[in-house]
Amino acid sequence: MSSTHGTDIKQNSDSSQCITTDERTTPQNNSYFGVLMHLLKSIIGTGVLTLPHAFKESGFVFGIFGTVFVIFLCTYAAYILVYHSQEIRKKSKTKLLGFSDTCALICQHGPEAVQSFSMVFKYGVDAVICIGSLLTNCAFLIFIAQSFHQVFSYWFPHFILSVEQYIIIISVLLLIICQIRELKHLVPFSIFANICLFVGLLLPLVHMFSELHSPADFPAFTSVTKLPLFFGTVFFAADAMILYLPIENTMKNPAKFLGATGALNVSMVIVGILYTLFGLFGFLRYGEDTKPSITLNLPIEEIPSQIVQLMLPISIMLTYVLVTYVMIEIIWNNYLQYKVRGSIKRNLAQIVTRCSLVILTGAVSIAVPKLELVISLVGSVGSSTLILLVPVTLDTIVRWDNDLGYFKWRLFKNILIGIFYVFILVSSILICFQ
Repeated sequence: MSSTHGTDIKQNSDSSQCITTDERTTPQNNSYFGVLMHLLKSIIGTGVLTLPHAFKESGFVFGIFGTVFVIFLCTYAAYILVYHSQEIRKKSKTKLLGFSDTCALICQHGPEAVQSFSMVFKYGVDAVICIGSLLTNCAFLIFIAQSFHQVFSYWFPHFILSVEQYIIIISVLLLIICQIRELKHLVPFSIFANICLFVGLLLPLVHMFSELHSPADFPAFTSVTKLPLFFGTVFFAADAMILYLPIENTMKNPAKFLGATGALNVSMVIVGILYTLFGLFGFLRYGEDTKPSITLNLPIEEIPSQIVQLMLPISIMLTYVLVTYVMIEIIWNNYLQYKVRGSIKRNLAQIVTRCSLVILTGAVSIAVPKLELVISLVGSVGSSTLILLVPVTLDTIVRWDNDLGYFKWRLFKNILIGIFYVFILVSSILICFQ
């Protein structure tokens, strides 16, 4: 849904040249506009469909300010990550870096007390990315199953399968699709999936404005106990942390990625406006009946709604494959491939790894088939860790010796963000497992 939403940006990790924030002249690098488009494509995804339900959990006034606050935190976190990555690349005269490699290198050049933890930091970030991606695929799987269940139950009222049974059927199909190892083979499917996504997002938007209720009919704020579900959902929808560095690495002039009018700020302003309006008007349209995904509110007896309920799951199935690809890139390339010898054993290990990830997401989805809880769990465990905890930890490490500011205000700021992270993490986990 947002997330790790899938992207065709691939980091050039084999480059041996020193990369700084000076202008890059290789032809494959992207212009300011190209990077802006990549950012918008990476951030805006099916996660936007969950925002009206987030507003339902929080109340419409808190939803507005809360969404803006989360988008601001995401922007600030991305700024910290990219800025320190650019600085450490210049300092160490190293090549293009990914997320976990940036964390490891910053630790290696940080205070002596943390230098020995550089690889622990790298492994920890890789683990969080994999766990978050796994939970994201669980949310995708539940959404696909619920959509198919709604459509086929309407078409065949005398032959109704449960959501759990649809999860099993879809998982079997995904076991086959996820064996595709080269993303280039998915390009034709990706084009079709993007068309499905566009149609699937357009119809709910049109239907949303057909009958809006007055804001006076709904609470401005609901309850503190529901805030973790709100924040988890918005973090889920806005998370693209693992994509910022690969996108920045492709920019012709990296200095234009940051700054007041940089590609990052411009894209996040657009995202903030879109997310706030979509969440608000979606909630004002459906009120207390708002479902975890707004597509589930569409009248199933109408043909266009049935088309959306089929096209969006098809699009999300490809995104599921792309998210699985991210996990395989980390698990296989960084950890497993060096431990398996022989082409037959390596192929078998690849198959087993891919099947294990699909089976695991299916098992978790069956165990917790509530879409809103899984989305909140993804946002609180995976997204918030990458957005809140990791960037402020890097910032503290870099600035620890002599750059914490007057009265160490940067340290206190990072501690406050850390406390907010702990609140989101603990409260969301407690709610999900009640």
